Amino acid sequence: MRHFREKTVTVPPQAHPLVKFVFTEMIRQQVTYCDLVDRAGVDRNTIRAWRTRNSPNLTNIEAVLNVLGYDIKPIRQTS
Repeated sequence: MRHFREKTVTVPPQAHPLVKFVFTEMIRQQVTYCDLVDRAGVDRNTIRAWRTRNSPNLTNIEAVLNVLGYDIKPIRQTS
């Protein structure tokens, strides 16, 4: 892994909750953008665009979450 600099990864306040979770986990696990894109196979610009412009598609968010040790599972809503 590359040397982690926490100041290069921040949590975007206006982003989708899953995107906020990704960036929070990147900081917690000290994963850099370079490490994440290399292991997930998702373009760096795509991930950076999640911060302000785009919402992630299911394939990309799942790939990134898998790298961070998470999976997406449907859960029935309770009333």
